[in-house]
Amino acid sequence: MNYQTALMSAYLELLVLRGPLVLKKIAIESHQKYIDRADAGLQRIDQLMKQHNISGNADQAAFERLVAQSKIEQNARKSHSDKQSALHKELALGQIALTERMAELAVNTARLIPDALLSCRQELSLPIDPVEYRRLYEAQQEAARMIMSEAARRSRDLVAAADSISTDSNQPK
Repeated sequence: MNYQTALMSAYLELLVLRGPLVLKKIAIESHQKYIDRADAGLQRIDQLMKQHNISGNADQAAFERLVAQSKIEQNARKSHSDKQSALHKELALGQIALTERMAELAVNTARLIPDALLSCRQELSLPIDPVEYRRLYEAQQEAARMIMSEAARRSRDLVAAADSISTDSNQPK
């Protein structure tokens, strides 16, 4: 019964922690729509500029208006791209934190397994050395904790490396 209670509590906690990550993903998708819209606007303005030049139009004021519109679209694209990049980083770090918490909960929940197993074996009159079993189980748990900790560290390093790489994500497609 303790195992089931611990497992359900852990599950509910993970659901609650996942909520903000889902919202970040939705926000990333929303910013992508604005980026795509800005890209389409920039392509349209680029075509208008080409037509203006090809037609030999001497109206410099009209061309300057196109340039101003282009700058507005570029600024809008950059703004949404910057926000989207920040959300991507927050999402990645949040996923790492969620994974770390999930690992902690798994270890805490798994601590209840030896008692359940020992109890079952005792009820069935099956031989087992409880001290040795607990020692082996704890060694296995420690190895799992180390692996999970190393995976989280590597994930954080990847996020930091990706953050430090200069990308041209703010440039139109």
